[in-house]
Amino acid sequence: MSRVLGKISSIVSQKAKNIAFRNYSVAKLYFRTIAHITSKKDPLLVYSMGKVGSSTVVHSLRDAGVCYTIYHLHWLVPENLREDEKIYRSAARRHRGTRLEPKFLPLYIWQGQYLRKQIQKRFRDHTKWKVITLIRDPVARNISAFFENIELFFGYDYRSELKFKSEKKVIQELVELFHSSYLTGTDALPMDCNPLTWFDNELKSVFKIDVFDSNFPVEKGFKIYDNAYANVLLIRLEDLDRCASAAFNRFLGLKGIKILPRYLGSEKAYADIYRKFLDRIIIPPSYLEKVYQSKICRHFYTDVELSEFRSRWNG
Repeated sequence: MSRVLGKISSIVSQKAKNIAFRNYSVAKLYFRTIAHITSKKDPLLVYSMGKVGSSTVVHSLRDAGVCYTIYHLHWLVPENLREDEKIYRSAARRHRGTRLEPKFLPLYIWQGQYLRKQIQKRFRDHTKWKVITLIRDPVARNISAFFENIELFFGYDYRSELKFKSEKKVIQELVELFHSSYLTGTDALPMDCNPLTWFDNELKSVFKIDVFDSNFPVEKGFKIYDNAYANVLLIRLEDLDRCASAAFNRFLGLKGIKILPRYLGSEKAYADIYRKFLDRIIIPPSYLEKVYQSKICRHFYTDVELSEFRSRWNG
């Protein structure tokens, strides 16, 4: 009987979610309601800049059945949350009633807004937060972020464009768009995170963890930081497959965790055009110099690794 009731409850819940997620305001209200209901377990934050493998970590941890309420978010600083939500609200209005509208319902922003209220309370109670964050080659991250957010940032729906343009023409337009509108200095776009400053602007600002205060063990691929506010696990995406088991065992006491197939551009529905887009991309040497001489790259990667990154994007 309990199985039947559970199945019915699951079906009703999914239908309610499907209805709610057709409208921005209703979807946000639905999330807040569900957040209050499901926040009984201790929170675990997967808190990072976008496109560094955080989705892979979230799905892998959930698949492992961790005894935490997992929150997946990119912003906790109030100004960043406000600015990013403006962009999503605007995009949702532009695409109201189209197949793209559900794409502009930013769960990670709503989670950040919800957690802002919880953070100070736990600080006052002297309760530490458990946080997982990641780092990735910033150039690779920016390219992935561009392709993932073309519709959001530029209103360019390449799937629709392919219906009346050749694939070659669409890829050419994507490359031109990347160079003319996205690849501006090291800041990418005002509406996207700057991977060179995210750790200072977000993690350090919120949890007082300065990842640059001590050396990063590149041979291990991960490091755990600890202070009065948070216990933080930082993993390099490039090392995730080889070090995940050791990292999560030490940080969460989880043994034998398996990393699920990555939710990266190369494995999504647009894999073919994304791959061809990557083949066409050549990054200007001046941009590579700025990125790979930055504090974050010099801290988390060796000279040999940075040289390999440069070779990849030099064409």
